[in-house]
Amino acid sequence: MTVTNEANSFDFRCNKKEFQNGADHTTVCTPVNGSQWKLTRRINGKVSGIFVWDISSDGKTFVIRSSELHSDGTQGASETTFKRLSGTNGFAGRWQEATPLKLRPKVLDVAVVGQRLHLAYPDTGQYSDSTFDGSIVPIHGPRVRSGSAISARAIGPRDFQIQLMLSGQVIRKGTLDISEDGRTLFQESWTPENPDEKDRLVYDKQ
Repeated sequence: MTVTNEANSFDFRCNKKEFQNGADHTTVCTPVNGSQWKLTRRINGKVSGIFVWDISSDGKTFVIRSSELHSDGTQGASETTFKRLSGTNGFAGRWQEATPLKLRPKVLDVAVVGQRLHLAYPDTGQYSDSTFDGSIVPIHGPRVRSGSAISARAIGPRDFQIQLMLSGQVIRKGTLDISEDGRTLFQESWTPENPDEKDRLVYDKQ
């Protein structure tokens, strides 16, 4: 099985054996029954999440129930539902998330200190500190994949161009725009292959 989400791709067999996914991630898949698999993900040997894959009897709906490690050491449960776009049966095929905003982090911390842009998601413990000249810097966090990086370039007093990278490859581009009154942040992002298909998030200042 090969799972690809934008440029994030990993391979495994559902045979109870451990498969390496990058420098520090591994996956073990255990078949539960004909329509359900259990995946255990580890980072540097420690369990970071358990994911139960479940497919409906008609093969049109795919649900992932997960328990993942949060930045404070606690476990958080979530459920994600996908609808089939291609394929006929089993897990193989192309799937679209039915509620794409459901699991997005609800809080984004932004700080500008000198010529440095600090972005942090408290819910996941992910953060980065970028300079304004487009330099590539690492993204930190307990569940961040090895090789994850970001660059930011100031294009105006309240506007930034953002690029997300994995192992040197740009996987997502975007912009951050702060309203003139400083109360609203607009975030747009897209894959390099589909610049016309954009996600747009709006954050209100707390």
